[in-house]
Amino acid sequence: MLQQLASADLTVTAIAERIGAVRNSVAKSMEKAHEHGIVHIAGYSKGVPIYRRGAGQDEPRPPAEVLEAPAAKPVPPVVPVLSASLDYFEMDILPNVQHFTCTKLKSTLSVESCADRYKKAMAGGPENDRYIVCRGCPIGASHSGQEAPNESRFFGKTICGRCHTGATRLIGKHLCISCYNRSRELRVGKNRKGTAPVKLTRLDQRSIAYRTAGVVKTRTLSESVDTEELMVAVLRDTPSSVTFGFKNPALHARFDGEQFDRSIGDAETDTVVAPIVPDEAAYVEHVIKPATAGFDPYERLRDVVEKMDHEVRVCAPGVSRRAAKKARLRARRQVRVSDMTVGLLRNVGALPASVPVPVPVWKPSPEALALMQGVIAGG
Repeated sequence: MLQQLASADLTVTAIAERIGAVRNSVAKSMEKAHEHGIVHIAGYSKGVPIYRRGAGQDEPRPPAEVLEAPAAKPVPPVVPVLSASLDYFEMDILPNVQHFTCTKLKSTLSVESCADRYKKAMAGGPENDRYIVCRGCPIGASHSGQEAPNESRFFGKTICGRCHTGATRLIGKHLCISCYNRSRELRVGKNRKGTAPVKLTRLDQRSIAYRTAGVVKTRTLSESVDTEELMVAVLRDTPSSVTFGFKNPALHARFDGEQFDRSIGDAETDTVVAPIVPDEAAYVEHVIKPATAGFDPYERLRDVVEKMDHEVRVCAPGVSRRAAKKARLRARRQVRVSDMTVGLLRNVGALPASVPVPVPVWKPSPEALALMQGVIAGG
């Protein structure tokens, strides 16, 4: 540092850049050198001291420039818009103060307190959660000077514009953590496993035009899944009422330079007249027979039906699932008893008598009978 100061007067930042050191370390070393009288302050550049090698008297610090604040624009007073559907009245203890009956809170409020509650509810934050009932209230908006508030259920909530689910925080004030990770996988070209994502939807740039507070605006997203994502984002972030379906002149001028008339009207200039084709142009001689020549759709349909009757396999089980289940239930109710119990039940008449089973009687054939008689006679 002292070698650099031998050639010129430098600031701490210039010395750090020349010797390739950290600025904080150079600043601490220069402060110690200044305390021991090795260097002194030769001047200031934009409030930053310039050090010079050797002992000497320090230059006084120049007074700080006081920047005059720009004149604030006068804020016009907020004129409350009284609702035609409410009955306002004054109290004896508070003269000249308009009151009304709030159906949501089931209480009597003044116009000023209603406007204050609405502003706190629209400001958001955990400290204003108790005013959540007044969020998006048209009466509170009219009392605070806003004629058409955004009454959508998406407004002011931390809801993801892509998956439309609530989240604790939004990345870029638009996406939840899960959707942001999926979009990053598409940009990088691989997921956490290192393979290319296959089931993720392609992201494209989309724009949507909408009207709010009497002005036509355009919301553009460089990466979006569909138009519904833009609509949810507009309904979530726009404080005034939103109407979709308006064209933005600035957007059309950007693409086609206003060389096309995109207006819609009933004037005669908007009517497109089709050209009249001469009759001789309608006759065309076909040299090649069309592919549908000789094709009978009904015959083709009959062939398909016949093939379905003979070739298509039909799954027709003999017993349905319900009948099989009933049979299993009946089998469970059956009781198995022994032969002795069956005989006792038959003796008392509880069971019908058993059918006698014919016992086959063996009869020898004539050849076997003659052979047996010969054996007996010879023995």
